[in-house]
Amino acid sequence: MINLQEIESEIKDILNGYMKIPSFSQSKDEKEAVDYVIKILKKEPYFKQNPDQLGSYRIFRDPLERKVGYALVLPTEGRDLDKPIKTVCLLHHCDVVGIEDYGTLGEDAFDGEKVEQYLLEEWEENKENELIRDLKSGEYLFGRGSCDMKGGGAVQIAITARYSREKFRPGALLLLCVPDEENLSAGMRGGMPLLSELRKKYCLDYRMMINSEPNQHVISEGSIGKMMPFLYVDGVVSHVGSIFQGANPVNILSKIVEKIDMSMEFCEQDGDEVTPPPTWLFAKDRKKTYDVSIPKAACGCFNLLTFSMEPKEVIKRLEKISIRCMEDFYKERRTAFARYEKMGGTGKLMEWEPSILSFGGLFEEVRKSQNDSRRFQKLWEKKLEEIREELGKGESNLIEETFSAVEYLLEQWKENVPKIIYGLIPPYYPSVSNRRNEGLTKVQKEAGKETAERMGYRLEQYFKGISDLSYTSLENPLDMDRILKETMPFYPNLYQIPVKEMGENQMPCLNIGPLGKDLHQRTERVWKKDLYENLAKGIGETIEKLWADPE
Repeated sequence: MINLQEIESEIKDILNGYMKIPSFSQSKDEKEAVDYVIKILKKEPYFKQNPDQLGSYRIFRDPLERKVGYALVLPTEGRDLDKPIKTVCLLHHCDVVGIEDYGTLGEDAFDGEKVEQYLLEEWEENKENELIRDLKSGEYLFGRGSCDMKGGGAVQIAITARYSREKFRPGALLLLCVPDEENLSAGMRGGMPLLSELRKKYCLDYRMMINSEPNQHVISEGSIGKMMPFLYVDGVVSHVGSIFQGANPVNILSKIVEKIDMSMEFCEQDGDEVTPPPTWLFAKDRKKTYDVSIPKAACGCFNLLTFSMEPKEVIKRLEKISIRCMEDFYKERRTAFARYEKMGGTGKLMEWEPSILSFGGLFEEVRKSQNDSRRFQKLWEKKLEEIREELGKGESNLIEETFSAVEYLLEQWKENVPKIIYGLIPPYYPSVSNRRNEGLTKVQKEAGKETAERMGYRLEQYFKGISDLSYTSLENPLDMDRILKETMPFYPNLYQIPVKEMGENQMPCLNIGPLGKDLHQRTERVWKKDLYENLAKGIGETIEKLWADPE
């Protein structure tokens, strides 16, 4: 048994220092947060005796040179040396969102007491509501990062420290502290090779990954998936007085937007859980200045949350929708021109054979059209390097650079016909669910249900907030690698998903976190009773059950 008596004071001390670090996502201060975790655990006698089991792992090609923190506590002597070590992983992210919404508080946003006082003064004239009740109760800790998710992280660090002090340890415990969860999950993706290295070096058998994201007293046995499909419509330019000699990409894109936005055809139902319908995040033409011409191009991307739908199926749907919308555009155009002529209008109706391609299809068409394919490949690699530099400087983003890459290829092709190019923009979060994993032991299968019953929580299959747990397993690594290369412009050059390591290190997952409210808002808060009592006990008991698994 892990001795968790009087752990409250340890959690408070750890969290107090942890919250003070302004480790904003996509900043160098994320490294400071990782260093803080290592500094805390370095004080433990176990890690003084085993320094190679505590440290940081550099994220490959990360422009900010960020790293993943890790601490591995191995079992005591007496275990069967011929068998892999049953290992439970504790995962949390150390980055936080910005503090702009805290106004004049500035960096006092990381001080729970000051935030509480600030909010009390601001809201004292307001009527009684949930926030006022929580403020007056003294039962919640406020401040940026308290809830999402340095609170849960502090509990995990304290559990790791306590376990390292135990005289009898039946299994291994691996703590992972990752940056960038609030952005592209570079930490979790970049940390998967570390899991492979540790597994091989210490003969580890990963039995469960436990995350501690805040929730509404729910235990999650998986995590929802997320994709960001894009469509780029290349039209044919004409003067607005001769629109039937051109093809307006805004018209075509608007048809696609209408077909997809809030479309229930993209929703998935699993038991009593349902994914929200898709919605567009970005849709606009590519004009940079005003003139009286039809825009040359229009583009957009939408958010899609999934339970079981994979990129392959989404891409097929995009192709079908694109074909249908192009056909509708041509049909409406012909009808409009016929009516225009009847009214006495003059001119010519131009028609072309349109091209509808995935990004990979576009790349192949352009490559085949070049006289010197080797030179083209070198120029493409140079373009990718330029994009990498722009992203590294923070002067651009993956959405804009995806469309820039499409435009670069279209410039090389010089086919002046209407086109629709479709694909995926990073990030991609695969959906994961323990219930889909057929290779689990009885203890692993029932871990979520038993934890929920012990803690008095509700059980759900998917954590809906999008999380790093998405990278704990992958059913078809080779197939996924192929489809991502076909559809995602920067994979694997500028954006990597470690499909090989995800396949190697497959493990079930749980989210066991504290009650939290108003994530990413200035009223962000976490329930102290969960933070200082319930969470450590709940996680500790789950770890022990997994170590005692006879299978």
